[in-house]
Amino acid sequence: MGELLRAIRFRRWDRPDAEWLPAGQIHADPLADLNTVDSTLSIWLVDDEANLDRIATALAANRDDLDKVDCALIDEQVLAASGFSLEPSEGDTPDSEANKLWHRNVMKLSGDGLVHLATVILENMKRKGYGREDVQGLIAQGLASKRIDYAKLKKKMKERFPQQ
Repeated sequence: MGELLRAIRFRRWDRPDAEWLPAGQIHADPLADLNTVDSTLSIWLVDDEANLDRIATALAANRDDLDKVDCALIDEQVLAASGFSLEPSEGDTPDSEANKLWHRNVMKLSGDGLVHLATVILENMKRKGYGREDVQGLIAQGLASKRIDYAKLKKKMKERFPQQ
């Protein structure tokens, strides 16, 4: 079993000023990083450091502009033990191989289930961050190796990485 990755924004999850919350509850900001479609949440399977970097590259290359990438990593067994079911599903990034190999969906999420998922992530996540310069280098490498499909980049990202 591996780990699962969800791109988040660390600042939404870090709330030392939330002492006003009752025990066992989390603040609402992390939910903004867990947007769903048809009650499913996109998540990625991480096998090792190499595919972790590749997934982060794919996610970064799918953005409108160059920015840092914050990742929450959670053990796949923790998610399964918490009652969440995963299904393989093709992702939607400029890295078609990563989309096929490592993308998963957390299925059948209710509103309460999404809050429970956020709590499980908050209590169990490991963090991996990629700075803007790291992301720039990873995307450049992905483009050079043809793992990232230039045609699938968004307009502003194409301006950052003119085709050669």
